[in-house]
Amino acid sequence: ENPQLKIIEQYTELYERTASMFHYFLLETPQGKSALEYITSRGISLETIKKFKLGFAPIDRKWLKNFLLKKNFSNEFLLNSGLFSKKYSDVAFFSNRLMFPIFDRRGQCVAFGGRILHPKGDEDRKYLNSRELPHYSKKDILYAFNFAKDSIRLLKSAIICEGYMDCIAYHQCGIKNAVATCGTALTENHLKVLKNFADTILLSFDSDGAGQ
Repeated sequence: ENPQLKIIEQYTELYERTASMFHYFLLETPQGKSALEYITSRGISLETIKKFKLGFAPIDRKWLKNFLLKKNFSNEFLLNSGLFSKKYSDVAFFSNRLMFPIFDRRGQCVAFGGRILHPKGDEDRKYLNSRELPHYSKKDILYAFNFAKDSIRLLKSAIICEGYMDCIAYHQCGIKNAVATCGTALTENHLKVLKNFADTILLSFDSDGAGQ
C-alpha cells in the first residue's frame, strides 16, 4: 500500500473529525453563540450552515489537543497536522474563530479557513488559513468545488469569488456554479481544474487592492 496515500487518508480523517467538532460547537454550545449570531446576521440560513458544515473554534487553545489524543491520534502525528502552533505544540492554531471547512472534490474536509469575530487590533488577521499539507495544496483546491462541479459542468461556466462568505451567499441564492480561492491568488492550476468543465469563467472579486 502507498504510504503517502495512507498518510493522506489519516489527515483527512483527522480534519473530518475536527470539522464535526467545530460544527457542534457552533450549533450546540453557548460558546458558539456569538459566532452563530454573526453568521445568521449576515443572512446565512441554518440549512446553508449545515450544508457547508460551518463551525466555531473554541477560545480554549488546549482543548483540541486533549480531545484528539483521546481519539487515538498520536502526539507525533498531530505535531505535523497543521492544527497546532509550530512553536507550542499543545496550542491550537485556530481559536475563537468562525470556521470554514475546505473540502476536496469528494467533499471531505482537508483544511480550514477561520474568520475572526472581534478583532482587537491590526495584529489580528481577519482570516487565518491552513498551511500547505501533504493532502492540501492551496494552488490546486477551490473552495466549494465539491458543491459546484455538477452545476459548472451543466452551465459550462464558473464564477470565482474572492472569499468564502461571497461564495456561500451565491450558493444560498441558488447560483451553484460559484467557487472561491482559499486565501491565495488565483493560480494557473485553479484555471486548469475549471477548464475541464467550463468554457466561461467569471471573476467576482472585490474592487479593493487584493481584488484588483
